[in-house]
Order: sequence, then C-alpha cells, then structure tokens
Amino acid sequence: MTEILRGHAEWIGDQQAVVLVEDVAEARQDALTYSQLDHDARRVAATLLERVAPGERVLLAYPSGTEFVRAFLGCLYAGIVAVPAPLPAGGNHYMKRTTGIAIDTGATTVLTGSAQLPAVEAWLEGQGWSHITPLATDAIELADADDWALPHIGADTPALIQYTSGTTTDPKGVVITHGNLVSNAGALWEATGAHEGVRSGGWAPLYHDMGVGQLMLPLLSGGTCVLIAPMVFLKRPHVWLELISRYRLELSAAPNFAYELCVQQTTDEQLARLDLSGWRWALNGAEPINLLTLEQFRAKFSAVGYRATTTCPVYGLAEATVYVSGIGEAAPAARSVDAVLLEKDEFVPLGEAEKHADAHELVSCGPVRDYAIRIVDADSREVLPEGRIGEIWLRGNSVGSGYWRNEAESRRVFDVETACGDGGYVRTGDLGVLYEDELYVTGRIAETLEVGGRRFYPHHLEREVAALLPKAVAVGAAIKVGGPVGSVVLVQELRGRYGRERLAEIAEQIRACLHRRLGSALGGVVLVRRGAVRRTTSGKVRRVEMRELFLDGALEPLYSDLSPAADPAAPLIA
Repeated sequence: MTEILRGHAEWIGDQQAVVLVEDVAEARQDALTYSQLDHDARRVAATLLERVAPGERVLLAYPSGTEFVRAFLGCLYAGIVAVPAPLPAGGNHYMKRTTGIAIDTGATTVLTGSAQLPAVEAWLEGQGWSHITPLATDAIELADADDWALPHIGADTPALIQYTSGTTTDPKGVVITHGNLVSNAGALWEATGAHEGVRSGGWAPLYHDMGVGQLMLPLLSGGTCVLIAPMVFLKRPHVWLELISRYRLELSAAPNFAYELCVQQTTDEQLARLDLSGWRWALNGAEPINLLTLEQFRAKFSAVGYRATTTCPVYGLAEATVYVSGIGEAAPAARSVDAVLLEKDEFVPLGEAEKHADAHELVSCGPVRDYAIRIVDADSREVLPEGRIGEIWLRGNSVGSGYWRNEAESRRVFDVETACGDGGYVRTGDLGVLYEDELYVTGRIAETLEVGGRRFYPHHLEREVAALLPKAVAVGAAIKVGGPVGSVVLVQELRGRYGRERLAEIAEQIRACLHRRLGSALGGVVLVRRGAVRRTTSGKVRRVEMRELFLDGALEPLYSDLSPAADPAAPLIA
C-alpha cells in the first residue's frame, strides 16, 4: 500500500489528497496534496522510528482532519501499528473507550495535535500513566523526510488495530493488515464501479471503520477525500449535504440515522441551496437499514438532483476491514416478508396481493462478490439453504487476522469451520439470508429477543413505535427482561416536554402498538429524556447496555408502565 501512495505522490503530486472543511459556507479549509502528504508521512515515520520499533502500537487521538491522516500514513510508512481512537475528552463514553483501547494495546506513545495536547496530557495524568508519551505532530520538530527508509512491509504486516463499535460487547481490537486495506478498498471500488480520481468524504469519524474505509478508497485510487467534523453534522445535519453539493462528492457513507436526521431537520431554505446531482453512491450501513428512510430521503431530495439509483445499502463489519456487500448505481431492492415466519427464521417474500399490516420490509444489501459467504446455523454449524435465516459467515482477503490479545475470542470467531469441515470463515454475529444471490441482513444474534418461544427483532419494534408517534418519540431500545420465558420492555426517548397526563397517553399508545405484535410477551414501556438511550460512537443503539441499566435501576424515567414481572423494583413473591 505504501508503494501505491508513493506512486501517487510522483505522478499526481499536485492533486489534493485530503481536505478538511472547517466552514462549508465560507469554503474555509485545510488541504494536503499527494506530494505534501507523502513528504509529511515520511517525516512522521522517521520521527516515530527514532522512538518506536516497527510492529509496536501507537495511539492516534485526533479530531477528523489532515493531522490524523498525516499520522496514520506515517505509522503505515514506518511499519508501526496505528490505533485510531476517540479524543479522550468531551464525554465519559469517549474517555472510557480510549482508556480501554490504551490498556488493551499497551501503546507507549500517543500522537495528537497541539490543540488537543492539553486534554490528552490531562487524561494521561488522570490515569497515572507516566509510561505513555504524548506527541503533538504539528508542534514538535519532525525528522527530515529523507531520513526515512522503508522497512520490510508485506501484505500480512499489521497496519492498524480497528476497534469494534461495542454494540453488544466491550469493543475488541481487530488486527487489520496492509493487504486487508488494499483488498477492501478494491472490493468497494469493484462493487460501486468507482473510477480513478473518485471524490469521497463526509463526517464519519476516522477512528471508526466506516471513516477509515471512506478515506482509503480515494487515497488508493488517486482521488480526493473531503472531511467535516462529526460534531458539525450532529449539530447541523444539512451541512453534510452542503459538503457533498459544494465539493461535488461522488461517494459518501453514513448510518441510517444520519439520513433520518437530514429528512427531519433540513429546511426548505437549506434544501434550495443544494445540488446533489453529482452524488453517485450514498452508502447506508453500520446499523439496520429502514426502507421508509430510504424512500423519504429520495422523495425530499429528488428536487435537488438526488436519484433513486444513488441510494446504496451496504453491509460491513470491522472484522472484515469494513465493506462486505452493496450495490452500484441501481435502485435498491426490498422485500415484504411474512413476519410470523420471520420469527421462525424463514424468509418468505410476499407478493403484492399478499402484503398485510404485519409484513416486514427488508432491504437488500446487494450481492457478496469478494468473499465466500455461508448462512449457517449458529449452534449446529450446518450450512443452511436459500431462504433460511442464520448467522452470516465470510471468508476472503479483507478478513482481519484476529482480535488483538484475545485468543479465546479469536478462536471462537476467526478461522472457523462449518459442520462439513469447510474452514477459514469469520463468524459475524449477524443474522441474514441469501435470496436470489443478494444478502438481506435481519439483525444481531446478541440483540434478538427470544421470548416465549418466539424471536423478535428489536429494531422492528422500535420502528413501529417511531412510525406511530414520529413527532413525540426519538430513539428507542427494545430489550428482554425476566427469566427464560421473559418479556419485552421498550425504553423510549421523547422529543420535547410533556405533563404526566400526556406521558400516560403516550405510554398507552406505545403499549397498544406493541401489544398487537407481542401479545402477552409485552412487559411494558419506560419513557426517558433525550440522550438517555446509550449509543456507540457511530450512533448504534447499545441495547445490551440499556438492558443492564434497566435491571440495575440506573435509568431515570419520566414515566413507566411496567407489568410486575418486568419491573426490577417490584418485590419478589415467594
């Protein structure tokens, strides 16, 4: 990979490689050409090799931007393992995540920017970690670029440790090699039909696998990556679309919730300033994809050039670098399936005449081209036929080499065999089905709600409530409580403020909605303020953590309506 980037510096050195846009309206930006990026990466690499041996880990604690990219490529040029992490500031969740990553990797150096150095130093002091040296790469005297000499780097050389989002368990560090990065960028290239010089970018954090994937595609294809800070998007979602419009980005990726926010919060005045006709691939992944969101987004933004064929549902995971499957420039396929049979792991599409209120709409994530894929019974490891739902197993050149310092989980997840002895697969922990050679992802094994002999998918329940009360409710988390039989409780965030009478009405509406689906399996409803439902750094709901908070009585409900069997505060009856 280093050779590819050095070649770009020689042949297209004056072209912009990375652009951080600080203000879209004023076009205020910080940009690096390929020549500058190569020169700076060699300086960082030479500096690191004076302090750190090849193969050791270095923590990268930067905001999204050119300084991160300089440091990241500097690590790759040095044969040092980059460990992207959130800045240990701005919230306990980020602090806890970065602290865990630092402990897990045993890193003795953390690279950051001069503006972030005081926060990093305060974090290290608070942890009592005098053994970790912080370096601000934009403030120290870096070595001369000509002092750099390329160490031995092969396809199997570790490039980075990419930590999982931690949706269902503590984050685990996937070891991604140089070969994995090149292979995965190539897979995305082939699937989308991208071209040399492609313009890609957005707000996805660079410590997240989606952000890394969005960066590597243009860098390896001689294109340009244009970035804005994630917090800019979260405060003003329309700025993401203005970035795509002004900088003529062709590919940009985000989770489903980002598209929802744009639909809900983009005003007519903001809409009128957009031109999305150059956007060719709107990747939607990292969390369950909602067909209603896709349709609403297309309907709202079609007037400013957004096309149905731009919508690109994708599937990916950190264990496979990031990208697994998706479609090119084609309208996404969706299937209405029988909800009752879905509970029994059967994928049965319904014809137009057969559709009914209880049908579920599932969106295709396209064909899986660069991997061998099997749908497997998670318990017996038997390969399932088409139309049966099971765990998604993958084998291919983008699959990482295992979890860092976690041999037990690596043995369980990586290089596993089916019951018939077919090996070399990674277990994704995701449930899905192959139908007409396309992948439909139905949910996460660890999050499915097994209640009374039936299987429910939490995001289906959460979406029904969101559709019922779109103005009143925000994000929700459906969780299972109780013993083996159990029941389902919905912890639901509300928009705005309400009196107790209105809270009771909302709770009753939600209860009636869920009772139709769950029947006696409904344990109740807990209404909470905005921000109470925990999410990962990429916006996915942490349902396992929400269950723990509920059972520990750590939530602060605005209103709750629980059956005695589901209430953790209810006294036990002997």
